[in-house]
Amino acid sequence: MKNFITILVLLLSTTLSFAQKDVVTGYWEGVLTQNHGGFSPEYKFELYLYQKGDEIVGRAVVSVDDIFVDMDIVGEIHSGLLLQIKDVKIVNDKRKDGMEWCMKEYQAILKRNGNDLELNGHWQGKTSFSDCIPGKISLKKSTPRA
Repeated sequence: MKNFITILVLLLSTTLSFAQKDVVTGYWEGVLTQNHGGFSPEYKFELYLYQKGDEIVGRAVVSVDDIFVDMDIVGEIHSGLLLQIKDVKIVNDKRKDGMEWCMKEYQAILKRNGNDLELNGHWQGKTSFSDCIPGKISLKKSTPRA
């Protein structure tokens, strides 16, 4: 019973430390995958996030080969652990003829893995004419390089 209480206290303190601190603000890098049938199975994915209270604003950059999209994003963090983010506006992009970028919604769980902070979850989206083939996201908090 004593071990159970110790584990419970550690879990609650980790959750409360996420909830009380702004750990989301910063640069995140990783991958965005797309299920079978999408344009590419994997894209480079970057988030530049700013957290104020439970609100999140920032920028998402998705790229593969010589195409990319740079989007304004907004969202919220719930219970210090669940991020819900959505694309709101294309700021800049390069795409192939006939291609349209998905306006995506992301759901990700914030977790600590050793000294690293990670965001892992799912995304789904729409273009002006159809639903996009969804996928997953996996990012680590990092320091941007010049």
